[in-house]
Amino acid sequence: MQIRALLLISFLLNIGCATMSFDDHQQKVLIRSLPSGAKISYEGKEYGKTPSYLDIEKGRSDKKARLTWPNGASKDLKIKSNYDWQDSFFANFVFLTLAPIGWAVDYFTGYGFKYEKPAKVIKPGIRRKVRAIAIAPPLTPDESLSDHLGPEIVDALAQNYPDSHRIPYDVTLPLFVDSGQDFNLDLSREDKNRLAFVLKGDFDVTHVFYSSAKLNGGDVRIEGELVDTETGETLERKSLNLTDKDVQLLADRRWTRKLGRFVSVIPNSVSLDFGNASPELKYNQETYSGRQLSQDGWLGSAGKVLESFSIYSSPAPTKRSDWRFSFKFIPGLNVNYGDIGFEESPELKDNVYTRFRGMLGYGPQIGYTSRYGIVTASFLVGAGYTDIEWSGPNGTGSYNTWGFQTLTEIAYTFFINESLHFKLHNKRIVEDSNAWANAVGESSNLNLYFIESSDRWTGLSVGYYFQSEKSPARKIIR
Repeated sequence: MQIRALLLISFLLNIGCATMSFDDHQQKVLIRSLPSGAKISYEGKEYGKTPSYLDIEKGRSDKKARLTWPNGASKDLKIKSNYDWQDSFFANFVFLTLAPIGWAVDYFTGYGFKYEKPAKVIKPGIRRKVRAIAIAPPLTPDESLSDHLGPEIVDALAQNYPDSHRIPYDVTLPLFVDSGQDFNLDLSREDKNRLAFVLKGDFDVTHVFYSSAKLNGGDVRIEGELVDTETGETLERKSLNLTDKDVQLLADRRWTRKLGRFVSVIPNSVSLDFGNASPELKYNQETYSGRQLSQDGWLGSAGKVLESFSIYSSPAPTKRSDWRFSFKFIPGLNVNYGDIGFEESPELKDNVYTRFRGMLGYGPQIGYTSRYGIVTASFLVGAGYTDIEWSGPNGTGSYNTWGFQTLTEIAYTFFINESLHFKLHNKRIVEDSNAWANAVGESSNLNLYFIESSDRWTGLSVGYYFQSEKSPARKIIR
C-alpha cells in the first residue's frame, strides 16, 4: 500500500511539465546596473557584482534584490513573476484529460511561473543623457486631435532638450498603435517596458514621452512624463499649454464641443465627379433612361464625363490600420450641368434638354476608416434648384423651380496624401418631379403623369480634403 502511494505521489509531481527536473525549478535572472560593479544582495546573501546572473527558485510571488554601489548608495530591484503559458499551460495541454493535474501542480508548487527580465538599475543621482526621444500618441478625445498634437509636442520638447534627437511623430506612430498605445488606450507599465525594448532596438530611443491632453475652452493642457527606456523610470514630468494659435484643429473643436462629435456643420472636402450619368424619368407607369450629350468644343466633351461638382464633409484620414466605425450628420452640396437626351421615350426623343441642378442637403453618414481607405454610406435631404431649357420641333423654352431633393451615396475613398484623394462612388439623386413635368408639358404639349425624376451614376471622383488649419472655413468657425 505504501509503495502504491509513493508511486502516485511521484506521478503527480512529474505530470506537470514545469516540474520535470530540478534544473527546471531554477531560473537564471540577469541583474544589471548603471554603473556596473554594484553588489547583489538576495535573501540575506551576496551574489557577486553586476552584471551577473542570479539563480532564483521559481515561484508565484515577486522577488526583491538589493544593489549596493561602492560609495554606499543602494537601490532595490523588483523581480516580477508571471505565469509561463508556453512551458506550463500549453505543454501540459498535450496530456489531454490529465492536463488539469499538471496545471494544478505547476501552479501550487510555483514551478509554472517565470520571472521577467528586470530593467537595468540606475544608481541614485545618475540620469541617462536624453539622446533620442519618441513621442507616444497623446491620450485625447479623438485620434485627429491626438495626431495634430503629436508634432506640436515634438517641437515643444526641442526647447527643453535641444541636444537630443526628436524622432518624427509619424515615424514611430505605427509601432505605438500596433503595440496598443493609442489616443484612447494606455498600456500598463509592464507593456510599456516591452515596447521600450523594441524602440531601443529599432530607433535607438533612450526616452519616451507619454502624455494626455485636456481641453479647456480654446486651449489644451498637456500633462506628460519622460520615461527612460532602459529602466522604465520617469525622468521628469512636464506640462505644456497650447492654444488654437498653436494647434489650428482646436478651432474646429469649438463646434465639436458645442454640437457634439456626431454633428458636422462645415464641409471639409471638394471633388470633381467623373462618370456617365444616367438620368431617369418615370411617368405614365413607365421608366425611361436618358444620357448625357456632348456639347460643342473640348469643354462640352469633358462635360459628358464630368458629372458633377461636390462639396461635402468626409471622415478624417487616419494612419491606423484597424477599421473604425464612425457616425455623423454632415452637410453636402452637389451641382450638375449638361445636355440630356431621352431617345427611348416616344414623347421626348426629338427634344434636347439642358439642365442645371443644384442641391444643398444635410443628413447621416456611416463610415469605416483605416489607413487603407474610407468606406462611407450617406443619405442627404435638402433643398434643390432645377433649371431646364429645351429645344425641339415645338421651339425652345425654359422652366425653373425650387423643390425637395435627396442624395444617396455609397463610396470608397483612398488618400494619396493627407489631402488629395480618389473616390469610387455610386450616387443617386431624386429631384422634384414637378420641374420635369412642367418642362416636358411645355416642350411637347403633352400632359404626362410624372411619378419620379432622378439621376444615377457610378464613377470616380478626384477630391481634396482640407485639414482644419488649411480650411477656407476657418474664418467662419474662429
